[in-house]
Amino acid sequence: MPVAVHPGALIKDWMEEKGVTASEMAALGGIPEMSVRRIIEGREDLTPVVAAALERATGISADFWMRVQQGYEADWARLTREKGKHA
Repeated sequence: MPVAVHPGALIKDWMEEKGVTASEMAALGGIPEMSVRRIIEGREDLTPVVAAALERATGISADFWMRVQQGYEADWARLTREKGKHA
């Protein structure tokens, strides 16, 4: 079954791989720790400001993070539309 993967899942994977906590990620990016936590839980989407913070924290371009967010939104819209057709 197709799914839409929230960017927070990729961020969480990166953090686990690097051994970085939410608190450390927040400090590296200059954003609130609560935002980091909400993002990695999939409860908050990325904005250009957050993408820039992620670039500072991870070294991965803000453009990449925004493309991941846009892909998630497109997948979510497609899946929601398909689900409506089959209901």
